[in-house]
Amino acid sequence: MIVSFLAILVGLIMQPCLVYCDKKKRLSFSVNSDLVELQTNYHQCILVHILSILLSNEEDIWKALKAYK
Repeated sequence: MIVSFLAILVGLIMQPCLVYCDKKKRLSFSVNSDLVELQTNYHQCILVHILSILLSNEEDIWKALKAYK
């Protein structure tokens, strides 16, 4: 509980500092549109895991994945 409280405290202190640094142009934050969508990758990993449990043959797994896409 103490660790969680300290993490929250650090976050509350860091947020205004980062906003101040961004306004003073000491740090620059950018947005990259080429980033991988994590939610899609998560669902694909879950699908692969479920398929690996249900199907014992690796060849069948790849066929099922190609059909999914």
